[in-house]
Amino acid sequence: TASQTRHKPEERLLLLPAKKRTMKKWWSLVVGSLVLLSSLNSAFHAGVRGYSELFPSIRDDLLNMQRRITQKVESALDADGAGGAAQLSSQIDESPFFRAVSVLLLGRALSSDLRVAAQHCLLAEIVEMMYTAQTIHETVLDRSDAASGNVFHRTYSKEIGNKVSVLAGDYLLAQCSVGLGQFGKTEVVEKMGHSLETMVHGSLLRSRETSGNISLKAYEGETALRTCALLSDACFCAALVSDYDDDDVTRAAETFGHELAMAYQAMRDVKAYADEESKTQQQQHTPGMKNNKVMTLPLVLAHEAADPKTKEALERALRNDRPADLRLLIDTNDGLQRALTFANDRARRALDSLDALPFDQEKRDALRVLVRSVIDRSI
Repeated sequence: TASQTRHKPEERLLLLPAKKRTMKKWWSLVVGSLVLLSSLNSAFHAGVRGYSELFPSIRDDLLNMQRRITQKVESALDADGAGGAAQLSSQIDESPFFRAVSVLLLGRALSSDLRVAAQHCLLAEIVEMMYTAQTIHETVLDRSDAASGNVFHRTYSKEIGNKVSVLAGDYLLAQCSVGLGQFGKTEVVEKMGHSLETMVHGSLLRSRETSGNISLKAYEGETALRTCALLSDACFCAALVSDYDDDDVTRAAETFGHELAMAYQAMRDVKAYADEESKTQQQQHTPGMKNNKVMTLPLVLAHEAADPKTKEALERALRNDRPADLRLLIDTNDGLQRALTFANDRARRALDSLDALPFDQEKRDALRVLVRSVIDRSI
């Protein structure tokens, strides 16, 4: 019978009277955003545990930061534990708190003042929330997307899932604005505001179809905007908060953040490509591409190194969606090894930038361990 028919959540909304339907739909968005935000906690816990073991000197700061982010979500939205945490965690970077740890270690190296340390913790927390908001916003789907998205696209409809993602990301950005208002230095607020603008620009570039522009220059430009700007600006601000107005120090801190983030993204691409063979066989996944749209470093570097005839073959395999041919061409031109070399080179540049920073060997060694952990992907 009709009363026994099972409907999807979005279909049930259409069975309600117009007024109740509006209230029910609005409430679905609110509840959805609560679940989405509270489900971030599992990813936070994993990152905090890994980095706490590697860097015991900032263990308490990390645990307190994780607790504060959790409390902000739960107290402001009255959300309790929700299902879907595992699904959403896979959408978030596999090494949560990498950026926050970088800011904390650099800040701790630049100043041991407890008042300044509290500001470094606030800055690291803002950086992590900005990154998480960006990640959530990037799960918003366009008309061509089908199987991607987050848990709420699968639970509700694409339209409601998009609205939930936007609400959740906007909430975290609002919390970032509140946090930035606590800094006494207007330059910190301006710099982090610029970082947010740059991230959005990079995300817009990333969302475009890029198969016609395979170049290292384009890859580095997009990565600098979308990934590196946040960490480089945050490291710059960590030096400012530590009362270093010297251009050499702030520039070295900024360079450290930029090069470390570039190495980090390169290693993410290496790992993604290394994991793609099974996806290629099972899902017709295109090697060297994220979601069959965004090019990763092994593909870019294989294309850069190829002769004109091989470049044409690569582009043809990409256009015609021939995964096996594309992987063969990337491997023939040492795309994976070239990407590893690229990552190691950027890590070396990050280490070189530490020489211009005014701190002792012990604190320098902690940052060196962080750089090595990026290349080793140990967390």
